Amino acid sequence: MNSPVVEARELCKSIRGRMILDHLGCSAAAGDIVGVLGKNGAGKTTLLETLLGFGPVSSGSSRLFGADSVSLPAAIRISSGGSNGSSCT
Repeated sequence: MNSPVVEARELCKSIRGRMILDHLGCSAAAGDIVGVLGKNGAGKTTLLETLLGFGPVSSGSSRLFGADSVSLPAAIRISSGGSNGSSCT
């Protein structure tokens, strides 16, 4: 198994007091392919934005290439927008 390119551990995100992501665990290695499905407003875009570090997490961690995704320089986060993913629970 390859090391994860993107990983979330116990990831929680709330917006205006509403829990959008609740203790999500997720990892994806290079070359993995995943689909993110859900109804409108289910949190799909919030999940991807949070995993890529475009917003703070309420609790837990989000890592990209082994580093805290929020602390990565913007250029790395932007260029990573096309990364594939896998295994979200």
